[in-house]
Amino acid sequence: MSNVRFRLTLPGYLNPILIFTSVWSIAFLLYVWRISSGLIFDAEQALWPVSFIMGTYLLPALVITYLAKSMGLRPELREIDLDRLKARTKTLFILWACINLVQTAVMGGLPVIWLIVGGGPSYSEWGIRSVNGMAFALGLALGMLGYLLYEFTGEKRWLAIVFLMIFWGIVVISRKFFVVAILQTGILFLMTHRVSTSVMVKTALSLLALVLLFGYIGDLRTGRSMIMQYAYLTVNYPDWAPSGLIWVYMYLTTPINNIANIFWHFPPEWNYTFARTIDKLFPSVIRSDIADANNLKTTYWLVSEVFNVSTAYSNAYLDVGITGVAIFNFIIAWLTAGLYYLGRSVAAKLMYVVFMQALVLTVFNDNFTNLNNCFQIAFIFFAFRGIERTVAGRAAVKEGNHGA
Repeated sequence: MSNVRFRLTLPGYLNPILIFTSVWSIAFLLYVWRISSGLIFDAEQALWPVSFIMGTYLLPALVITYLAKSMGLRPELREIDLDRLKARTKTLFILWACINLVQTAVMGGLPVIWLIVGGGPSYSEWGIRSVNGMAFALGLALGMLGYLLYEFTGEKRWLAIVFLMIFWGIVVISRKFFVVAILQTGILFLMTHRVSTSVMVKTALSLLALVLLFGYIGDLRTGRSMIMQYAYLTVNYPDWAPSGLIWVYMYLTTPINNIANIFWHFPPEWNYTFARTIDKLFPSVIRSDIADANNLKTTYWLVSEVFNVSTAYSNAYLDVGITGVAIFNFIIAWLTAGLYYLGRSVAAKLMYVVFMQALVLTVFNDNFTNLNNCFQIAFIFFAFRGIERTVAGRAAVKEGNHGA
């Protein structure tokens, strides 16, 4: 039996308070720049929803930080049965491959091939309902497991799984899958490596590559002319410049535009069951019926139908107003700050990666109440169930990052 002892600590630069504040501050500063006439609210109007959202997250997160630090917890030394983790990862990979082979056969091809040769349905229609969502989550979980096994063993075959999952986002033309796979891999990388000048340079180059690829996938989906037509830029953007910069700018700022529109112009619907907020926790095969019953399909609050993301807080606000936003933030503060300080096992650290990507993406949409993330958590539990334990001593320890 092959075991590895590992102490995986979370560094200060992955603190959820720092990450949340940075992401929302950057998005707001870009909004204030307002190089698009489609951003209809001035800085003062946009500041109200942004400050309320940030405040209602930071308050409970700071309380959790104080309580956790007062407990004086230290990172635990964990021992993992590598053979069983490898076997379970292989099992999950075979399951993922079989599901997607069946989906490809049922759909009669792959979106990227349809795009190249023409014909076929829209990329958004690819996959078997509900089954594709589970495969989506399984692929993302496999990316994390593959990277972790690479860190444990140094075997590049596990790293190949990571690159395959990232590439799969391009194959099915899923910008969300691609971005989440990159983001979770990046968080794991920062979790397991000390930050040095070379790491910072690599991270910056990776972010630039991500921006360019984000734009490329956007161009594959809708074409460069679409983003240039609907961005309503107030500056002269050269034709030779990559469209990825505009895609990222618009996707970072238009959600604030939409949430400001909701805060200023639309009263809550008073859905005390939080019907909009929890809608994506149901499989798509039954979600449509729930949406019809509760009139959830309309997105009447959008400033532009082209840019249809409204941050993670639009549904909570539409359900029960600012109270809904505060409740939602209270819950995700406990999930993120709680796991950051109190998560002891390696499995808990991987769960933190899932919630951290959801926290980063709150500026776009809600990934917390998303069945894909729930399935990711389930697959992590399956992979680590009964194969890791706390041990005493320091012998044969593989150290992770040294952080808070």
